[in-house]
Amino acid sequence: MPSKPKIKSMHHVHENQMAFDPASLGFPSILGCQAICFHTSRGLYGFHDLKSGSNQTMTEAEAGAAKLRTFANWVTGLFQHGEVGVALYGVINRDEQYNPDTAGNAEWKGVLLGLAGSLVFTGAVYGARITSHLEKKSSDKEKSVYVQFDLAGGNCRVGFKRWSKMSADFAHKVKPTVQNVVVLRGDTFQSEPLYGKGLVAPVVRQDPNKGFNLNPIALKQFFKFQ
Repeated sequence: MPSKPKIKSMHHVHENQMAFDPASLGFPSILGCQAICFHTSRGLYGFHDLKSGSNQTMTEAEAGAAKLRTFANWVTGLFQHGEVGVALYGVINRDEQYNPDTAGNAEWKGVLLGLAGSLVFTGAVYGARITSHLEKKSSDKEKSVYVQFDLAGGNCRVGFKRWSKMSADFAHKVKPTVQNVVVLRGDTFQSEPLYGKGLVAPVVRQDPNKGFNLNPIALKQFFKFQ
């Protein structure tokens, strides 16, 4: 019988899901989404922001802002006495979300600062656009990336790996302790428990003999929006 693969201990945040972890958050298959992480004195809050489409009552921008307000409300509901924000991060993939020009970066900045406002957070807000290792890739699978945030000595480190080298292990799902999903009910977004049994597929390497070996995103590669 094959042995169970070693699963990295953290919360894996799939599309439209939110999670808290004191040390690490992983975001599978970021292509047209944004990996959002709010670093606080207690740990990391994350949201896998699937790019919103318009609906009968909201434009695309309005729907996106409403989802982030839902995330902010969820975060503040979990805040503990004395907990304070340290930094807010948004990581996107190439030009799949927000064009790499003045107007696109201004829109991206506005989105993250809007979230910071909902969090009542006045500290550092950063945005990173991943482009390396992806320029010559053709398929969405090859262009998509896995993004991970890790705390080390009070600092937040961010890294990525091409998603084609990773996989979600649906055969060995795990039950997270603090994880919800954002859903549209009528004309409003709400935070609800994870579907079904509340299980999440963790991320593993396609080659089980290799570690994650993430490509680091240095702080100098981030835009500082605030």
